[in-house]
Amino acid sequence: MTPRQRDLLYFIQTHLRKHQVAPTYSEMAAALGLSSRGSLVRMVGELAEQGHLTVAPRKSRGIA
Repeated sequence: MTPRQRDLLYFIQTHLRKHQVAPTYSEMAAALGLSSRGSLVRMVGELAEQGHLTVAPRKSRGIA
């Protein structure tokens, strides 16, 4: 896991605990200071492949 992926995973876990819903891609991008949604989608996909996340397709808050 890269440091950037670790930061993203920490943000997602913290957001889930605090708000009881997954963050949107826009919220995740803002938290990491990313302007490109493509790089964020790739990072989420990599975390899902590694087994750290479960992603429901075509859902704005489909991360668990």
